[in-house]
Amino acid sequence: MGVKFKKMNKQRLAILIVAGLGALATFLPWAKIPGGTAPQGECWITLGLFSIAILISLSMDKTESIKGGLLYAAMIPGILAVAIGLKYNSEMPEKAIALGVEQGGKLTIGSGLYLVVLAGIALPIVGFLIKEREEVKEKEEVSE
Repeated sequence: MGVKFKKMNKQRLAILIVAGLGALATFLPWAKIPGGTAPQGECWITLGLFSIAILISLSMDKTESIKGGLLYAAMIPGILAVAIGLKYNSEMPEKAIALGVEQGGKLTIGSGLYLVVLAGIALPIVGFLIKEREEVKEKEEVSE
């Protein structure tokens, strides 16, 4: 008697993967200063945002695509994470001064910030494109 697992919907799986990468990226350095990394207070906010998308992708019937308000509820956190990432990037000069980075030193963008922004952009794109592709296949099957 083995346990039977149903296949997870492709849209849900894609949202889960992208949101998971975004959540992991919050723990990577967002900014680098000579001799280390800069503190990042916004990472907990983006972790919470990506966690919402993860929870939605894992809720309800995993074999069905996410539709309606739940789909938007999974996409909006990604857009908000992009806004937070861009805001953090725009505040880099003030952060450099606050951290006491000398004029010769540089405060550079870390890999975590790039990945958070990319995951935030990819989340709505993946969610809507895969949903539309599945709906087209369903319509073709019905018309045959």
